[in-house]
Amino acid sequence: MFKKNVLGILFVLFALFFVSYTYKTETKTTPVTRKVVFKLGTFNSELENFRDTAVKALALMSKVFSSKEFKDSLDKYDFPCSNAWFKENICKTPKNIIVYKCDSAANVVHGSTVYQDMVMEKNVTLDLNIIHPKGKTNSYGFSAACVYKINTYSWWLKNDRKQPLSEEYAIHLAHEYCHVVGYYHSSYHKIEKDVSYRMGGIVRNILWRWSQERVKI
Repeated sequence: MFKKNVLGILFVLFALFFVSYTYKTETKTTPVTRKVVFKLGTFNSELENFRDTAVKALALMSKVFSSKEFKDSLDKYDFPCSNAWFKENICKTPKNIIVYKCDSAANVVHGSTVYQDMVMEKNVTLDLNIIHPKGKTNSYGFSAACVYKINTYSWWLKNDRKQPLSEEYAIHLAHEYCHVVGYYHSSYHKIEKDVSYRMGGIVRNILWRWSQERVKI
């Protein structure tokens, strides 16, 4: 009888240890949502009275990128490696940018990798430049890897967009920020498999849902 009781106690202790160990392991390995704040650096604009809209757009980016919904949305996707033609020496100071973005074993760029790039720094200062295009263009703007400056063409920055202008500008900045951290458009993958375009869609959907549910932003 005594032997059975001892064995029973040992079994209970082992079970408690196993549950505790599993919980600690899951707690350590589960990725957490990170906070990031986008700040305005140098601002130049050929449009008058646009600075306040730019500041608000960066605040919206900060809130979206810091949300669990943003992380969960990116975690659902994998992207072709052609999104990430990123040379090791392209940045003089790469900071925490992930240089080798492609998982060679799976031959994809994981959404979790994109997420890590998006929130790599707690504070990101972006120089914003709004210019009138020389001639007709369908481009909204442009940016370059490792250069924390986003150039935007003025032609589409009007109050006739589907969402408020500050939200539309935030969506554009999120798209261009993908280029800053090393993601590219390519003819080797379709637009729906493009990191930057998918990023714009994710940010648009989150802001739209928040507005419909009257989430304070």
